[in-house]
Amino acid sequence: PILKGDWGTISACLVARGLPDTLDSARTFLRAWAKVYSPEYIFASTPADFVYGSADVPRQPGWPTATTMIDEVMLQVAKELGLPVALKLGAKRGMNEALNPCGGGDGVCISDVGPLEEICRSNPTVKFLATFLSRVNQHEVCVLAQKFRNLHIYGCWWYCNNPSIIEEITRMRLEMMHTAFTAQHSDSRVLDQLVYKWSHSRRIIGDSLCRQYALLDEVGWAITQEDVQRDVWRLLGGSYEEFLARDFTTEATDVKEAMQGAISEVKEFMPVPPPPQPSSATMCQSWRRQGRNFERFCLAKGSVGCGCC
Repeated sequence: PILKGDWGTISACLVARGLPDTLDSARTFLRAWAKVYSPEYIFASTPADFVYGSADVPRQPGWPTATTMIDEVMLQVAKELGLPVALKLGAKRGMNEALNPCGGGDGVCISDVGPLEEICRSNPTVKFLATFLSRVNQHEVCVLAQKFRNLHIYGCWWYCNNPSIIEEITRMRLEMMHTAFTAQHSDSRVLDQLVYKWSHSRRIIGDSLCRQYALLDEVGWAITQEDVQRDVWRLLGGSYEEFLARDFTTEATDVKEAMQGAISEVKEFMPVPPPPQPSSATMCQSWRRQGRNFERFCLAKGSVGCGCC
């Protein structure tokens, strides 16, 4: 309901538990359940029309926007408790209402990656985990993960859990992000789904790594057993654990100080800028005083004070 901007559902839930329907009560509600579950992250699936930022509008008059609830409820609690926020984007709920009673009416849509970009930019100290349902979004998201260190991409979710798509996505991620992502996650409503999902995912991940190792071998890079063990560990959860262990508050300060120091060092070796050149109007006036006819070379025709116009 938070990402959907559905304040009506949130309000009814708060009132049913004897809480006033306010944003502060919504934060209290999340904190209370966090104590019960001891979660590793806050998780939510976005609506098909997910919007974040200045383009967001209330779903109903008098309701807070989804952006307001994300900033003042979900992200505020995440910051207080030091929890990452995991997002799944690209599901279209109720595509075929006739199939909804059995849970099969949900489909896929191409997501706007802009809201995730804005959230990452606006909250540089919050860790975000994201997976997209549409194959179309995968390349753009890889680039996004390159630009925002507080974003971790994981898994091949639901309709992307096809061997051909897993292979394409995994190879692209290895080429663009090395091993700074989680190749696959369980995401199983039924435990039996893990059997086939793990079977074909393990084969595809292994084949994809072998291709990369073959390319390295061709240029003379010797692959060791330690290299393989490290890469497999990172792809199957190690990079996720490294991501969660990072402190972006400290890193942001360190990077800022390093950049300021680098800029200061560069300024010491920068050449002295040349003196300013006279404007074209000034040059024309000078030529006019010398009795020289350079109107055809005037670069400031019509300018006030131009000697030749």
